[in-house]
Amino acid sequence: MSSLSIKRVTIRMKSEKAIVRWGQGLLIVNAAIWVGVGVAWLLRHDGAMALPPWLVWGLGLAMLSYGALLLAVGIQLRLKKRRIHLAAVLLISMAIIGGMFDDLGLADLLGMLPALAALIYLWIHKNTFSGAGPAPKGADHDAIGANQGERA
Repeated sequence: MSSLSIKRVTIRMKSEKAIVRWGQGLLIVNAAIWVGVGVAWLLRHDGAMALPPWLVWGLGLAMLSYGALLLAVGIQLRLKKRRIHLAAVLLISMAIIGGMFDDLGLADLLGMLPALAALIYLWIHKNTFSGAGPAPKGADHDAIGANQGERA
């Protein structure tokens, strides 16, 4: 292997590592947001709310669980496996879709922006996160199946 080839492989590995780190960071930021919102929801509950306590606790625990799932999947993104990438995309998509079915005020829109940024980033770099490597120059980003020996 020539010295130029070794440099290209090293640069590609560093690039993929940076892509994965950014993806992990975006999912971890989203997880922190959901955990923070869940804790705030549980702490702000008082007896004057119109919601029954079981519903308040159920929603709070659901938010905390969702944050924990995002954190777990975000950490596992480093494995660059297709099913982990799909789980991350599905989890982030749930937050966006759920936010659209809410009243969709300014707070909801601002809360959806980090999830939307993560979803777009995961989509753009889906080959890297699924273990197929970056898309060849001039090719689209649907080379996952072709690079993994599957039919497109």
